[in-house]
Amino acid sequence: MHAGLDATWTAMQARAVERGLRVEIVDEQTVGYDTVTRCRVSSHSQPGQWHHVRVKASAAGVDVACDCYAATLGRPRPCSHAAAALDALGMMPTPEPARHAETDTLDNGRTIAEEIKTLSALKLMAYAFGKDADEDEYQSQIDALKATL
Repeated sequence: MHAGLDATWTAMQARAVERGLRVEIVDEQTVGYDTVTRCRVSSHSQPGQWHHVRVKASAAGVDVACDCYAATLGRPRPCSHAAAALDALGMMPTPEPARHAETDTLDNGRTIAEEIKTLSALKLMAYAFGKDADEDEYQSQIDALKATL
């Protein structure tokens, strides 16, 4: 499975942490620009058992294979063992801290919440005066600010 580290990988990483999965690096081999690392990851559903994860990092990206039941079904989503292995190898992204509308400020020094309130008032005024184009512009600015949260 190619590891295009999206939200699914992050969710599986969180699940691995929640379940207390342990990772042990078995070996690592580098040939040219490719590095293959074999790990074993503790099983949550079968205490005392381990799953084997192979991580290949190359110029083309990262490929991960796990021998757990979920991974052998050919599902397009990753298993928590694969995410745990990538995390142990330092290949998982660090999540961005959440933004807070009431405390985070914009370049103009105002909070996101204050800016949304102002834009909402301007949108309402544009609506009252029949200026549809302005109303749409204010709404798109509001939507863009909300998307940052």
